[in-house]
Amino acid sequence: MNTFIPFDLPHRFVLACVLAPDAVDLAAHIRRVGADALAWDRLLAVATNHSVRPLVARCLENLQASECAESMALSDLAAAGRANQGRAKLLAGDLISILDALATASVPVIPYKCPTFEHALGSAPG
Repeated sequence: MNTFIPFDLPHRFVLACVLAPDAVDLAAHIRRVGADALAWDRLLAVATNHSVRPLVARCLENLQASECAESMALSDLAAAGRANQGRAKLLAGDLISILDALATASVPVIPYKCPTFEHALGSAPG
């Protein structure tokens, strides 16, 4: 059964941020639509609900606070992006320490991300 789900403007921008290659600057599109026309509280809620605030922050990093009445939304997205980068660095450092300890103990390992690991075990991803 196919169900049509209409996407409002915040959903469309979040989806574009998730699917856009790194080189895409969505700030230019927001300028064209009008930054004040975008429901920033809704955009933040959608990005938070789908755990993609850092991706949205990356797409909007060239949008200046002066171009947007909701500069708090931009600063919140930027903070989420910085927090995500910090957490990723912390986890990468932990992984390196764990791999070093296992190598010292002569334990062979292959670091997999979760879906690949589940697939290797025969489980369905998720």
